[in-house]
Amino acid sequence: MEFYPEPRGIDVVFRETMVPFASQPASKWVGDCYLLAYAKHIHAALVTFDTALHALAHKQGHRAIMPS
Repeated sequence: MEFYPEPRGIDVVFRETMVPFASQPASKWVGDCYLLAYAKHIHAALVTFDTALHALAHKQGHRAIMPS
């Protein structure tokens, strides 16, 4: 098993991803936005079974894949 450090600069991308939820209380969106920010930051496609996260990724212009 390998562990990778958090990429430098991900906090900026994370804050940008959280903008649509700034007026809402913390919820599961915090985790979803972190996963999306990580994928954006390393230029990777997001693979998820979560329909809300999939929709958020597309809404923010990021590539997301939902396995069938």
